[in-house]
Amino acid sequence: MLIKRYHWLKKIFIVTGISLLTTTIFADVVLKEIKTAKGPRWLLENDRVRAEIDPARGGRVSDFVDKSFKQSLIREEKNQGLFVDHLNGQTWPGELWEAPYQVKVLPLSGGGKKIELRNVFKGMYKGVEYPGSKGLVLIKTYSLISGQAGLTVDYRIENPTGKMKDFSLWVQNIQRIGENYSDNIMVRPYSTGVTRFAKQPHGWSWKNFPEMTAPWTGGINPHTGQGLFFIPDYDYLYAHYNANNHTIEWFMMKAFIPAGKSWK
Repeated sequence: MLIKRYHWLKKIFIVTGISLLTTTIFADVVLKEIKTAKGPRWLLENDRVRAEIDPARGGRVSDFVDKSFKQSLIREEKNQGLFVDHLNGQTWPGELWEAPYQVKVLPLSGGGKKIELRNVFKGMYKGVEYPGSKGLVLIKTYSLISGQAGLTVDYRIENPTGKMKDFSLWVQNIQRIGENYSDNIMVRPYSTGVTRFAKQPHGWSWKNFPEMTAPWTGGINPHTGQGLFFIPDYDYLYAHYNANNHTIEWFMMKAFIPAGKSWK
């Protein structure tokens, strides 16, 4: 999954003879553990974006800055974040909202950085058991390369339990694009064209998969020029959803994982 942002490029112009060549030089990607008032996080940063990943709160992105606009998309850390994991079927916010994730730094070729976060599903939330997901292992990786204007996020679910398991992943992004929620316009590709909407009292969602013509979904603020877009995996996408103009979310289809196998 890829976050795409509107941005401006800083360019160096090189003149050779009568030819004008445009070259962009980007610094290396930074990946390091940092100390914050909220506890330890992992910083993933290049010349264009800066993300703070919080392993203690479901491995979410708790701070995200497009350096063209400076201001973070996350204004209320307690209730917001990008790539917030949720198991569809559990009441919100679910067992993963504040779940601690284990962290591992992985190699990435091409001058980039990658971090892996994982969690074992308890299959229990507010006294209700969810045996279909109990024991499954969620593995989420964030990758960033030099010069890239967004994060690449991969999900894998492993089944080490010895039994057939099932689950449905729901990914939430709760943010503010620009100063005011009321300025945010959400957009999605629909069978009748790109559909846009602003604030509505009860959200707005697609439940009918054939009505979606492409997987991308996002939001824009026409007053500031900011935008935030995601491209989920189309093969497993079930529905897009927005809670008013506060969130950009998607549901994946229910999947069955045989013992010893994985889903990606």
